[in-house]
Amino acid sequence: MTVSDYRAGQAPRRERPWQLIILTLTVLFAGFVLLETPPIAALFGIVTKGLAIVAASLLSLIGFDMVRHGVELRDTVSGHAVAVTSACDGSGLIVSLFAMTAWLGGRTNTFPKPVMAILAAVVVIFIFNLARVIVLFLSIGTPTLMLAQHLYVAPLLSSVLVAVLACNARGLRLADILPSLKIWLAVACLGALAWYVVSDDVSCVVATPISNAMLRLMPFGVSQSIACSEAGALLTTTGVLALQPPAFVTTGFYPSDFTLAASLVFASLIVASRGAGLPMPRMLGRMVSAILLFCVAMTVAALTIGYDAATAAQTTTVSFNGIVETYHAPSLFLLGTLKAAQNMLVHFNLFVLPFAMAGRHEPGAAASPPLTRRPPDGRPSRRRRR
Repeated sequence: MTVSDYRAGQAPRRERPWQLIILTLTVLFAGFVLLETPPIAALFGIVTKGLAIVAASLLSLIGFDMVRHGVELRDTVSGHAVAVTSACDGSGLIVSLFAMTAWLGGRTNTFPKPVMAILAAVVVIFIFNLARVIVLFLSIGTPTLMLAQHLYVAPLLSSVLVAVLACNARGLRLADILPSLKIWLAVACLGALAWYVVSDDVSCVVATPISNAMLRLMPFGVSQSIACSEAGALLTTTGVLALQPPAFVTTGFYPSDFTLAASLVFASLIVASRGAGLPMPRMLGRMVSAILLFCVAMTVAALTIGYDAATAAQTTTVSFNGIVETYHAPSLFLLGTLKAAQNMLVHFNLFVLPFAMAGRHEPGAAASPPLTRRPPDGRPSRRRRR
């Protein structure tokens, strides 16, 4: 995986994969930190309300009997409602767009083009999220369908959308970073259908034990373990409530949320093995790397969710290895850093990792000028007429 950039009179610039990954992670982390600043948070608050207003207007034009209260859209017939939250404001997709563009790397001679492409991409992201809100409202009467499209289908589609928009900003096509685009799409679709059925069970069997091992190695945090059962997964923290008898704090947890991109990663590994001739040991190595990244994201999320659960339960004491101590909530800086790191890892796994696993992209090659072959004396060679 290399990146080339040809300029007049200059040799191509190549960046190593680890340099691109570090750059991508830095962009993601900085982006999610920036989203928490008051001005940016206020801006996307306006975007959220704007999406709710436009969605309500379009639904009313279609003929739905509904009312809007702030960012809540309520069906007056059934009484059901959906709320347009920060998950639908497009902020995460925009940060991921910049990160994916950074991962593609390279430079360009025409600076305004990628800027205009990214501005257009932001508009497309807003339209995508508007459609997402409307579809969510239309499926409000079928909770199973609503959850499937909101928590599974929409995120996977947004991953492909961000990749297409980032490629367009770099003057590329999605086929330029995937060896066999048609095969990738077919495998990804079929894999997504299959993974949706087994994701909860497989995530609990494979990823959860690894995350629990990582939690035990953490030098800080109140999260103790993730336990799966037929009723669902629970995260247990070491917080002890001021009750008689004392009780540990538990909260709902969803391991499959952190293995969401498994079908996309699998599709990339398949096309890499076919198109780039990826040998089986390297394919298995990349698969293990992807699983570990999923588990790292799950572990960091368990830390942040554990802190939030302990604070919400008004925990007063914590128990570590039988030793009861006074609970001190983490500083806003530490908790904010952990949440930014969680978002960084989750979005990297969903928006960048599937395409990085394909192991092939040459962004600068398509725009490369033809090289003039010169004889040893330095004079340009001429083709003889016959």
